Amino acid sequence: MKSHVHIPPQLPPPRILVGPYNNRRVLLFINLEPVRQLLFDQNNDAMEVTTRNYESNILPAEQKALFTYSHLLKPQQIRMTNIRDIIHGVINYIFSTWGVLVPTESICLQWDDNAENGVLLGLRDRLETVLSTYRPHWRYAQESGAYRILIPFSGPCVPYVMRITCHSFTPNAAA
Repeated sequence: MKSHVHIPPQLPPPRILVGPYNNRRVLLFINLEPVRQLLFDQNNDAMEVTTRNYESNILPAEQKALFTYSHLLKPQQIRMTNIRDIIHGVINYIFSTWGVLVPTESICLQWDDNAENGVLLGLRDRLETVLSTYRPHWRYAQESGAYRILIPFSGPCVPYVMRITCHSFTPNAAA
């Protein structure tokens, strides 16, 4: 005969509430349009032939999508990723899309904002450091408009959006 021991249900361990800002992801949009000139200067038309200037059948939205590298980073990735890692992602995208290998040292990234000039990103800079330095609010609000008004995120899953432009590197750009 089996005895049935009644074990009362137990509450699960308490959840540690983590503010939505601690789990904020970052969505990178990197504009590759300026790289066309770099390839053109190297007598390579791979990017040019995929534009509306060359092929009118390409829609404006398609061209914009083609010339935009995007990447969604998780919180762990934000802490570990440096700008060189992002540049390698851009280079891999350019290679897989147009079959052109662009040397790492030939491009640089500039964080665009609605101000007059952006922030040139250093290769060794960690993404989390850049965000904390230039946008200390990045975990809880997104800036919007010409006056960079802070708009709180509508939910914990909404990523912070970084708009970056990829340029050909010139020694003057680093100064």
